Formats: sequence, structure tokens, C-alpha cells
Amino acid sequence: MFVDPTGMAGMKSDGDYYGKNGKYLGSDGIDDGKIYIVTDSKEKKYIKKKFKNKEAFSPDDIKNKVQLPGLRTLEESVSILETVSNDTENEFPRVVMKNGEVREGNELGNGKSTIEYSQDEIPEIEATIHFHTLKIWKENGELLYTSAEVPSIYDKEVFKDIKHNVILGYIGKVYQRGNQVIKPKIGASYYFYNSLKISLSKNALKKIVKHQHQLNK
Repeated sequence: MFVDPTGMAGMKSDGDYYGKNGKYLGSDGIDDGKIYIVTDSKEKKYIKKKFKNKEAFSPDDIKNKVQLPGLRTLEESVSILETVSNDTENEFPRVVMKNGEVREGNELGNGKSTIEYSQDEIPEIEATIHFHTLKIWKENGELLYTSAEVPSIYDKEVFKDIKHNVILGYIGKVYQRGNQVIKPKIGASYYFYNSLKISLSKNALKKIVKHQHQLNK
């Protein structure tokens, strides 16, 4: 069990909006602590203008947005991504509770793991997190790999009960060009239940977490 060492679990700030690259766009002035990614260029300009003029706006005004899990989940995601290497097989399973508690799951080996929670605790879960290995291998001449954007059958069973889920790993496809294996960026894919909503690079995620810390100073 891990309890929030930053003391930020109970802190709230205004709803904050970022581009997919992690660049801050502005705040809606609503004290709810929510974090959004905006994908539409016109809506990005709208937020920047409102924020510059110190004008509040409603989240309903922004149609092309994805709400991320809370800051504690983002922090834990960055921490895991900073730890892994190309040879890492562990999944680093985590359950992040709404009170800031982070529960570590059990590693079973061979890229498998379990997380533990009761059905009664589901409403108190902010998100689940786990990592898909960066290992790449060949089988019968075919290049094989796992992706943060492709949940396993077991993942789907867990995700169907939990609102926010995060898979860490490759975001994009691995492919071969001649004798060279081309790897995509690593980062985090965010799911609403079983629906993939958005993938963010490790660098974008780090920018968002760093900025949130600055806001909460």
C-alpha cells in the first residue's frame, strides 16, 4: 500500500486544459480539480483567449476534450514510466483510490499480474494502471509486441467495471523498415471503461504533472 507522499490528494484546483503535447491552454475557473486534453485547434484558441481575458467558461463549451484521471494517477504513471526499460516484463499493477492511496498489485510473471479490490470499493477507485512490456520478438518471421493501445482479454474484464483505466507502454505501432525495427513513443493510453479515449507521450505527461505541481504550490 502506498499513501500520497505529496499531500496533494485532497487538493483541488480549477479545471485545467492542455493540448495533447502537454502544453497548458488555460483554466475554466471552476474549482473541481479536473484535468482535460483538448484536441480541436479552434477550441484551443477559444480557451487561450478566455484565459488571457480572465473569463470563466463552462466545460460544456468544449466538445473535443478528454478528461484524464486525477493528478495522483498521472504522478504514478510517470513514476512507472521513469522506471521501466526495454527488458522490463513486470506490469507494475496499481489501483489508485480517490483518497490518494495507491495499492500495488501482485506480479505473476510472464507479463501477467493481478490487482485486488472488493466490489464495494469500486466507487472509490479513481483508476487502474499497468504496464505492457516494451520487448519485441519474432515468431515465424513475424514481428510481435504489445501496445498500450491494445488491452488484453484480462484487461477488458477489469476495465468493464472501472471508469478510468491506464495502460503504459508503446503508443503506436512497431514496424520494420529493411533491417531496422522502428519503435513508437512510449506513454500512456487512457480508457473510459473499455473505450480508448486518448494516448499521451511520456514527455507530454511529465509536462502536465510538472505544471500541476506548480499550480498547487
